[in-house]
Amino acid sequence: MTQKFSLTDSQQKIFKNKVLPTIFIGSVIWLASELIFGSFFTKVYIPGEIFFAIYIPMIIANIILYIFFYSVSKKGNMLLGVIIYFLFAICAGIITVPISIISVLDVSLRIYVHGFISLVMAGGAIVYILALVLKDHFFKKAHLLLNLLMFILGIALMSIIFILIYSISNLILIIISISVLTIITLLILLYGAYLTRKIKDDNWIPVVFQLLQALLVFSFLIFLVVIMILVIFASEGDFDISGIVNWSGRDVRLSKREALE
Repeated sequence: MTQKFSLTDSQQKIFKNKVLPTIFIGSVIWLASELIFGSFFTKVYIPGEIFFAIYIPMIIANIILYIFFYSVSKKGNMLLGVIIYFLFAICAGIITVPISIISVLDVSLRIYVHGFISLVMAGGAIVYILALVLKDHFFKKAHLLLNLLMFILGIALMSIIFILIYSISNLILIIISISVLTIITLLILLYGAYLTRKIKDDNWIPVVFQLLQALLVFSFLIFLVVIMILVIFASEGDFDISGIVNWSGRDVRLSKREALE
């Protein structure tokens, strides 16, 4: 490890016992919220007016929570910061519901909808488990090889679990999934350690905020990739997007592939 990422014993404790668990729990809440509310809105018909009356305020609420989180983190209020972060994670899960609705139309797209949030959770889990297993050897220059081997093992195991859960057989998707998981894990590990080195007066909540900010930026980039993939699918006739948003009460149009099946 370079000097830029090395941590003192006190910084190690903060990173392992406070920052990593908070990030991991937040990602679990985010995924659970997305799955629960996504399942509800895809099984229960809700008129478009009511849906948007709920959805738009949720977006506004998420923006407000994000601003509050930034303000609270600067002031060093750890408890309030954690509460706001978890509330933000719940709202973030809800505002992904429209994409969840799209996934119902084509099962092959499920990986793009639930997958990224699952990978964020998996990345946080890998780093947190590494910290728990390696203990005093975690992120130490003298034990670089051990850290590297455990990191590779963690990526491999989580990738296998991820592939099995989502039944991925496409080689390109497997490579993309492993790559995204590796990037997220390195982001949490390296950027998290770098930010932890800057902590003053044990104020660790800004580290959580800045890690969240980095993950959101990465999420946005992945979202753009997903949109491009949807457009490609639509252009090839594998996915019909003309009937996705239909708030008149008529049946949503199925994909051509599903219709043939």
